[in-house]
Amino acid sequence: MDPTSIISETAGSAFAQPEPEPGQRKRLIMMRHGDLKNIDDLKAQVRHSLQELFLAYPDLAIDAVLYSPLKRTVRTAAELYNLHVDKSAVQRPGFAFPFQKQDWLSEDAFSILEYDGLREKVRELDESWNTVLLITHSTTAPPLAKALQAQATDMQLVFTMSDFASVLVLDLPSDNWKDAGTEPSEIAKVILQTKTLNAADIPQATDAYIQGLEAG
Repeated sequence: MDPTSIISETAGSAFAQPEPEPGQRKRLIMMRHGDLKNIDDLKAQVRHSLQELFLAYPDLAIDAVLYSPLKRTVRTAAELYNLHVDKSAVQRPGFAFPFQKQDWLSEDAFSILEYDGLREKVRELDESWNTVLLITHSTTAPPLAKALQAQATDMQLVFTMSDFASVLVLDLPSDNWKDAGTEPSEIAKVILQTKTLNAADIPQATDAYIQGLEAG
């Protein structure tokens, strides 16, 4: 099946902003930027990750997209928008859903905010949003996941962002963002350009990744 058609078929529901269900858990989806050296490659990377995301979660509804203000993340966000949003249904200058630049998602966010600051930014997210997609960097997503007590080692979290446009889906054990990081979060899915993994697959895949680095 054409990947673009899969994305198009789910676009309406994904940004429909349904009313939050009582007790619905919060989900954070972190996407690394694509490769800006080649726009065609970046488009293919984002298209692949979105296809895999919606294959894994056919009923996924994204309530907000937040992205780093750097050029490569802005371009990745633009490609996600072009692929996944029906612009005919969007009223300009305002969007039908939050699609915003956020300085705290930049590549140096961890060095500035550290774990406590990153965790606090998640706690400040709008409680009406149940699923938030963050477009960020390989230096920001792993420490953010650690700040939320993701059940993985530091190296395993680094591995989750090893590909351009890779995706880490993190499920929080609460229906309130203000509780983020107080209890362990669950890694629900990792999407790379060559494979899509469940949490149980990550240790072995990380070992293979390290061995590849050492061999190279």
